Amino acid sequence: MKFYFSVVLSVLIFSVILNSCKESTTEDVDSLKPTITILKPFANDTLKTTSDSINIKFTARDNAELHEIGFKITNAKGETVLIDEIHVDTSYFSYDKKFKLNGITTITSLNLECSASDHSNNVQTISTFFYVKP
Repeated sequence: MKFYFSVVLSVLIFSVILNSCKESTTEDVDSLKPTITILKPFANDTLKTTSDSINIKFTARDNAELHEIGFKITNAKGETVLIDEIHVDTSYFSYDKKFKLNGITTITSLNLECSASDHSNNVQTISTFFYVKP
């Protein structure tokens, strides 16, 4: 009886070990887009170019790993005013830089568009409008 119990126990342990070492037959597919939170400027903010720098601050997070983050500021005509892109290899990134905008002569509506992509080519883009004045 002890021999039978030992054989059954050995087979059970061997099968558990064998099954735990098997590679997965299905690949883990990352289909989730990164998340972005714009912290500055606030939506509909009005910033004065003579006293304020334009502070661009946002965070990006991904369930796996970010590949690239960036932003673009455009005016009402769709012309690019400012752009920046950074290659990153991390699951979380915080962007916080100040820029001085020159040549603003009247109150101007601007669109800030932030984007983040991951290594599975999932892309997220969000935007907000703000204003600058001389």
